[in-house]
Amino acid sequence: MRGNRVSNTFFYAQDDWRITSTLTLNIGYREEIAFGVSEVDGILSNLNIGLTTTPLGGAGTGPLGAFYTGGSYFKDNYNPGPRFGFAWNPKHGKTVIRGGYYYCVINHDILKMF
Repeated sequence: MRGNRVSNTFFYAQDDWRITSTLTLNIGYREEIAFGVSEVDGILSNLNIGLTTTPLGGAGTGPLGAFYTGGSYFKDNYNPGPRFGFAWNPKHGKTVIRGGYYYCVINHDILKMF
């Protein structure tokens, strides 16, 4: 039985600034750190195309490199996510126009595992 492990860390901060009596800005930042999947006993194997020595078992080395054990399934991913928003009340009435933007990164290496 495999003992796969994964660790993820997330940070988020945001603040609002009232620029005028009718305009509020919102700025935030999210950082997602996805560490590579590892195995408790270090038996994950990966193909390294740049590796020309230290083959795993009888696989040997060749033009495609060689297998090695240990390490993680993929490299650590640092995914920044800035966020911006606003709320504008043009005539101090009940109508408020809101908008926002954020940048999101999807870790495709994790999706490939399923």
